[in-house]
Amino acid sequence: MFVKIFRREWKDKLDLLIFACAGILLHILAFLLLPERRDLLDILTGAMTVIFLPFIGLLLGAGGFAAEFKDDAWAYLFSRPVKRSTIWLAKYAALLTILAAVLLAFSAAVRVVPGLSGTVADLGINDLGGGLSLMSLGFLLSWVLLTIGFSLSFLTERQYAVVFLSFLIWAALAFGVFRFWMPLLASHVGNPMSPGVLFPFTILIPAALAVASLWALLRTDFSQPARKARDFAKFAAPLLITALILGTIWTTARVSREIGRRIFELQVQGSSAYFATPGKILRFDAEGGRLRTIARARAPWGRIAVGGDKVVFIKYAFETRRNVFADLWMMNTDGSGAASLGVTSRKGSPFFGLHPVSFQISPDGQGVVFAAKNFRERPARWLIGSVKTDGTGLEAFPLDIDEASWAWIHFVGWSPDGRGPLVYLFPDGRAMREAAAVSRLVRFDLETGSSELLAENTHFIHPILNLSVSRQFVALVSRSEADQRLLVLMDITSRERREVVRADSIEWYRWADDGNRLAFLAGKRRLGVYSPAEKRVIISREFESFDPGRLGPGLTWVRGGLGLALKVVRDGAGYLVELDGDLSEKQAMPFPFDVNEAGYLVGIGASVLVLNSDKDQLWLADLDTGAWRKVY
Repeated sequence: MFVKIFRREWKDKLDLLIFACAGILLHILAFLLLPERRDLLDILTGAMTVIFLPFIGLLLGAGGFAAEFKDDAWAYLFSRPVKRSTIWLAKYAALLTILAAVLLAFSAAVRVVPGLSGTVADLGINDLGGGLSLMSLGFLLSWVLLTIGFSLSFLTERQYAVVFLSFLIWAALAFGVFRFWMPLLASHVGNPMSPGVLFPFTILIPAALAVASLWALLRTDFSQPARKARDFAKFAAPLLITALILGTIWTTARVSREIGRRIFELQVQGSSAYFATPGKILRFDAEGGRLRTIARARAPWGRIAVGGDKVVFIKYAFETRRNVFADLWMMNTDGSGAASLGVTSRKGSPFFGLHPVSFQISPDGQGVVFAAKNFRERPARWLIGSVKTDGTGLEAFPLDIDEASWAWIHFVGWSPDGRGPLVYLFPDGRAMREAAAVSRLVRFDLETGSSELLAENTHFIHPILNLSVSRQFVALVSRSEADQRLLVLMDITSRERREVVRADSIEWYRWADDGNRLAFLAGKRRLGVYSPAEKRVIISREFESFDPGRLGPGLTWVRGGLGLALKVVRDGAGYLVELDGDLSEKQAMPFPFDVNEAGYLVGIGASVLVLNSDKDQLWLADLDTGAWRKVY
């Protein structure tokens, strides 16, 4: 009987399946016939994924028991030798497989049609957040609305009423979570919440309604419509309350786990190291061995910039529980004098409501430069901003580069004359797939608002390790005609390029504290030191075999530039190896944890800070005593 009901449901809903496939076919034709209309195709793809497919799911669910209302078929159906639970399960399974067929057809179109997969991926990355892709959201909504509609479909023969009520329940759920729960949770933890926190409610509430529907079908007298509705409400109420409680516990636990202890932006200045977590900014003084919190700032990425005696960081400001601003704050390196610069929270600011993604302190410590993407324009464009350390003198400049709308931005440092930042633009996902943009390094002039191209088709190993202390040279990696990697020093003023090393790969490089030498790892086995003054590699060493561990190489200068330290795997064990100025091995300190968890290294006097990336720990290796200490 299960199979018979299953097949009949497929037959009854075949016209809806054909309608859904026709919609998918029209979408494919739009992509094939109008490839140049990117904005239109973005709108069509978004509508198809989060409106059309969920609507198909809603229509399927709302018609789940439509046939049983015709000619009072309920009495005949219940007179058959079949359990009511079997009827419910057979119908629901049939509708799920029909919806799965529709979603499978759309998935196949996304994989096959040129450009469609990139559009779906870009819309998910740019618009949703929280790790929820556009397709995942569309498919999830399709199941949600099908389940809600099916759970209500046995209550009335008016299918339009089931559609309206199902949509109303979902809208009330979304409105309640977005307007009340997400802002409440955000203000509690200090972070704006992504739509990903909807996920537990999205699963649990439809499931509660489905269980209530099955329970009511098993126990209700279908000859009394009013009692049928009352019984369903009686069963649904405690289940919905339970779903809301479980959803609240689930999202709270998830958010607490996400903000956790992650370490970001480890930077050293003098004898102190600074780093951020999603809730704090901390300073570690190597001389006294003291770790202390210098600011509390809830921010999911914990970005900071250290320069002079100042620290700039992002802090979320909750004007109300629903109005959240990611504003720039500045404080002294000891944590005193913290104050908002007001660049995004101040009404009338050209950056009002935007999110700074990269920022740096000027060489004289009197100003801050930052970048934010203006999504109020189409296409979205990057704005470069500058502001004094007291929050005055805010200026905004559009980044007038053709590929700027495709790119992400990072500030490499400041030009030698101090007039503006060096800006690195690298392509986003769509541009890389479509070869529509290349990476660029430009010098931006804050006095004129103009930009000057310095290099293109280059990349950097690390965001903050590229500029020499004097700001005369920038280290960058490019590709040769023979498909080798070139480590190049470029004189920012003259644009003269000097080849440092040519190899199949460039693993790492690091400027000495005095800015007069550049250490590098290349070809997976060669370690060398280059002198810009002498314009040559002054010393190098070949390793017979070099294994840096799962997270890749780490290299840093130690003892004020007198030596180097790097991580090495030998016979399955990890070591922090100290090298003298002639690159001979001085000592090898075994890691106190799995070397495959060891990430970034940074020297600080006669010590090395090592980031345990897997466990979000910070360790200090004392090169004089050979002892390890867990700092954080």
